[in-house]
Amino acid sequence: MYTKLIEMRIGVVIWDIVKNFIDQKCPEIEELSQIEQERVYGSIVQSVSEIILDDVLERTHDMIDELQRDYHWGAYRLDDEDKKLSYEEMSRGY
Repeated sequence: MYTKLIEMRIGVVIWDIVKNFIDQKCPEIEELSQIEQERVYGSIVQSVSEIILDDVLERTHDMIDELQRDYHWGAYRLDDEDKKLSYEEMSRGY
């Protein structure tokens, strides 16, 4: 229940930001009917939400990897730079 409330609040905030930005940058939107405006806003809000979700999930995955690495929990994936560094360190003998 609480999660849905947070999701709705986030959706409203994104809607308000998108609407205000579009209204400022593209005043011609006022020429559209209210239904057409809502379709435009809704489409953009959906796209923005997907971008935000993808970014949040990617960053959270990276944070989980850091936690696993720092606390030696389970398996974690090495970054390409870490793999390279590990190989170089191993080839030097330390």
